[in-house]
This record gives sequence, C-alpha cells and structure tokens, in this order.
Amino acid sequence: MKKCIIFLLLCFSTNAASDWVKFATNDEGSEYFYDINKIRKLGDRVLLWVRTRYAQPSKYKDQSSEIYQQINCSEYSFRYIQAIYYKDKNWKSESATEGKQPKINIPDGSAIAYLANIVCSD
Repeated sequence: MKKCIIFLLLCFSTNAASDWVKFATNDEGSEYFYDINKIRKLGDRVLLWVRTRYAQPSKYKDQSSEIYQQINCSEYSFRYIQAIYYKDKNWKSESATEGKQPKINIPDGSAIAYLANIVCSD
C-alpha cells in the first residue's frame, strides 16, 4: 500500500511539474521557451506559458519574462493574459507584472509565429 501511494504521488507531481522546451532564438540571441505540460486548447484558442531570456536587458533593466499567452489560431493573433518580468535571467527575482493586453496580429517570422505554428498544428 505504501509503495502504491508513493507511486501515485510521483505520477501526479511529475504531471504537475513544468517542462520548458526551447522553441526559438532570435537574431539578437534572446531565447524562447514554452511549457508543454500547461497547454490548454479551447476551440481555436491555445493558452500557454512562454518564457523569454533576453540577450540584453530591456529598457526597464529586465533580463527575462514569463508570460501567459492566448494564441487565436484562426485569427492568427495573440494577447498577453498575464506578464511577469524578472531582474535576472533565471526567472527568480520578480520586477514587475502586467495584466491582460489587447490582441495583436502575429508578425511573420517572429518567435510567436513559430510557436503558433507548433501549437496550432496539433
């Protein structure tokens, strides 16, 4: 019985854990990751977490971000649901947050366009 409980706990904790997959690096060297374990599909919309590690600090001195995004596959647009910005490159020292933003058309050739092609094709 004890082994069964431990096994179940390991299964649930593994499923709940984040699994960040690098999907792009831009010309400046910024790296982009998405959490494959926390993708939610609702019709034409996909909700997921995206992390960015900036090659250079932003104008606000942020070095990374973690953003909950909604991609609309049929409109080829996206919006930020929640954005968290960090002072460090490892998403530890939070500097600022933002709430929901208006939708934006996905720019051709961008990291978000590459991600949309991945998550909208499934």
